[in-house]
Amino acid sequence: MTTMKPDNSNNPDRIKVKVKRGLISIDQEPVYVWDGAATITWDLQTPGYRFAADSISIQGDNGRVFTQASWDATTQVWNNANPDQVNFKYTINVISTSGKSNPPPLDPTIGNQGR
Repeated sequence: MTTMKPDNSNNPDRIKVKVKRGLISIDQEPVYVWDGAATITWDLQTPGYRFAADSISIQGDNGRVFTQASWDATTQVWNNANPDQVNFKYTINVISTSGKSNPPPLDPTIGNQGR
């Protein structure tokens, strides 16, 4: 008997974070979460930069909707309870490990669509 992997279709695609010409960019803006709870993952793809523990900062939440699940130098994972239809601004900070200047933060949006 084959065990089926649970359907995680509510999770948005992993967000690709890159630094180019000294600026942070992502491949999804806004990031939409449709029906119910989900996990959001950011993957830093540019060598010479890293995430710190506080590299993703979600404004206006106070821990009610979002909780950080894990992080390392290239990956941030957050749980999103997604109880209501509301947009959240968030900030991405990236730290240079190569002696270059740190890029300015980027302030994109998460678009929760509720349950």
